[in-house]
Amino acid sequence: MKALKVNFAPRRRLPVWCWYLPGALVFGIAAQQGWQAWRLREQTELLRAESVRLSAQIDQARVAAQRPVSPPLYAKDAAEIARVASFPLNAVLTAVESARVQTVKMTSLEISAGEYAVRAGLEFGDYNALAEYLEAINAGEARARWHLVQAQLGSSGAPNTATIASRWE
Repeated sequence: MKALKVNFAPRRRLPVWCWYLPGALVFGIAAQQGWQAWRLREQTELLRAESVRLSAQIDQARVAAQRPVSPPLYAKDAAEIARVASFPLNAVLTAVESARVQTVKMTSLEISAGEYAVRAGLEFGDYNALAEYLEAINAGEARARWHLVQAQLGSSGAPNTATIASRWE
């Protein structure tokens, strides 16, 4: 066999500037990745701080929800005003004014609108006149609304007094 003589071409080296281009490209990509990582870290820190702030707000809301809620200070007064406004004052005054009996005189009228109660103080001549007054003031009612609470005979020239009361619910 015969030996072949092969003449191989010498190896050519790449110029140095060809290595700069891939190096610069790799360096640029690494710098861009580093910049993105830095920005993501900042955003993560902001989100963590926001999470802590929102957790604190939730905890405060839970504590506030567990505290007993007291009614506003004006609620009691508002309820009383509503009761007074719904009190049938005209019906009471009509009943009192329509009952007229000789020798019976009304001396006081106490209206407790919050309790829907009325008390009247009377001076009377005798028990028959007082009974007649109670019939007159209860006239037209399905059941007697006014009731005798107390009657007292006056001594030594003092007038006879009585107290009658009524509920208007």
